[in-house]
Amino acid sequence: MNTTKYATTVREPNTVEPRPLEGLRSIPKPPAGYAPEYFVNEFAKEPVPEFVGYSAQDIERPGYKILSSWTPEGGVQLFIDHGNDDPFTMTEVRDLIATLQEALSTATGATEG
Repeated sequence: MNTTKYATTVREPNTVEPRPLEGLRSIPKPPAGYAPEYFVNEFAKEPVPEFVGYSAQDIERPGYKILSSWTPEGGVQLFIDHGNDDPFTMTEVRDLIATLQEALSTATGATEG
C-alpha cells in the first residue's frame, strides 16, 4: 500500500481582538422625520414585511405631491408627482421652487447623493 505524505501547517489562533463595526466607520442614520418603510406582498402565501428604505411624510400641494426617501447610498431623494399629465402652471412652478427650498433646508446635514 502506497501512502503519500502531504505537508501540513498548524495555524496559530487569532489573538487580535475584533473591532466593532462602529469603530471602522460610522453607521449612517436617516435625517430626523424619516421612518423605516416596509412592503408586504399581500398575494404571497405567507406575507412577510420587506424593508424598502426610509421615507418622510409626503408634502402635498395643489396640483402636485413631493415624496421623500432616504438611503445610505443615495442620501435624500425627492420625487415629484404631478397631479396630471399637463405642464406645470407658473403658479405651481413658483410654489414648487419654494417648497423644494424648504425641503432642502430641513434636510440639512443629511447625506447627499
